[in-house]
Amino acid sequence: MTSVLWYFSGMASGNQNTPAGLSVSAPAAQTVNDGHARDYNPAAVIYGGAYSKAELDKIAFTDNRDGFGHTDLQQIYAAAGITQADFDSSDTVVGTVYKTGDIAVFGRLVAVSSETDSRNLLLASAPFNWLPRAPNAQLFIATSIPAWVDMKGGSFHWAILMSCGCIVTQPIWPSLA
Repeated sequence: MTSVLWYFSGMASGNQNTPAGLSVSAPAAQTVNDGHARDYNPAAVIYGGAYSKAELDKIAFTDNRDGFGHTDLQQIYAAAGITQADFDSSDTVVGTVYKTGDIAVFGRLVAVSSETDSRNLLLASAPFNWLPRAPNAQLFIATSIPAWVDMKGGSFHWAILMSCGCIVTQPIWPSLA
């Protein structure tokens, strides 16, 4: 078993919050040991994440299959409005998503109150659109996680956490007008 840093509270093997009978371990042969904190948790959208554009392109858009055997990656990203062309564009840059919900790009705050979608282990057989959304403070153990951040037109649109492929969005607030 490869030791990794878990980002999702209540999902680490041996945690009292993990549902009985649910295994969150994986064979070491399925993991990558490249020095990055990769999320080898079945709750990850991409098991083991992707730290380069080429890696995410291959896993999500070319193969549509991660190391855990998920084959719904294209559907998940399409449902969030994320296309390969948008991801590959120069508008998608490296940023940081914080447990507080803040998102920064090049040290500049670009979004607040962000929320993250992850797989629901209790609904593992459910369709891809059953990804639960929760505030980062409920999901993150780490203070911050590197991410691919789409800044088309200079505005935040979405982010993909590098460690797990989970999608980060900013809630849409109702208009008072």
